[in-house]
Amino acid sequence: MINTMNFVFRKLALLLIAALPTYALGAGDARFAEKLKTAQAHLANNQYIDAIAACRAGLAQLGDAYHSPFGVDDTGMALALAESLERQGKLEMSAKLTCQTLDSRMSLLQYKTAEGKTSPAQATQKP
Repeated sequence: MINTMNFVFRKLALLLIAALPTYALGAGDARFAEKLKTAQAHLANNQYIDAIAACRAGLAQLGDAYHSPFGVDDTGMALALAESLERQGKLEMSAKLTCQTLDSRMSLLQYKTAEGKTSPAQATQKP
C-alpha cells in the first residue's frame, strides 16, 4: 500500500514538473537546448532509443550545475524510474521521462542563474 502511494505521489510530482513552463534559455545553455531539440525530433519519429541517448548526453553535459542548495530536487528519482521503464522495454515512456528531466534541470539552471548566483557558462564549467 505504501509503495503504491509512493509511486502515485512520484507520478503526480512528475506530471506537475512536466506542466511547468520552460524558461527562456541563455546563450550559455544552447548546447543543452540543442540536445533536447534533437531528442524531441527523435520522439516525433518514434526513435525512442535515440531520444534517450540525446537526453542522456544533455544531462551528462549539464552535470550538477543546475543544483541549488535552496531547493528540493527529485529529478534523480525521475531518472531512476526512466531507467526502470527502459529495462522493462517501455521505451516511449522512458524517453519522454528522460527528456522531461533534462528540460526540468535546464529550467532549474535558468532559475539558478536568474537569481544572479552565477552565469550558465560558469555554472557548467568543470573545476
